[in-house]
Amino acid sequence: MPKRKTNATSDMQHIQEDIDSLKENMFSLTKHLQENGTSRLTDAGKKIRERVEEVQENSVNELHKIEGHVQEKPGQSMLLAFCAGLAISRLMKGSNNRRSV
Repeated sequence: MPKRKTNATSDMQHIQEDIDSLKENMFSLTKHLQENGTSRLTDAGKKIRERVEEVQENSVNELHKIEGHVQEKPGQSMLLAFCAGLAISRLMKGSNNRRSV
């Protein structure tokens, strides 16, 4: 019978060692995931900022093109704006009639 207690004690020690090892592995894994996640978020933030700057630059360039066109051909620009407003008005009026039915 004493041998059985020794085996049980030995088994308990092995189980405790395994639990301690698992704790260390979980800690290491958690630390790695945090570092990796932080790195990915930083990279994503940089990419988003770059894309926003690119879109802003393109928007400014397109605005300058439109301003140039309006200054070169003001009559055509007024007619185009009027037609666009008329088309939008008709579309809005048509969608309001469908809703009331």
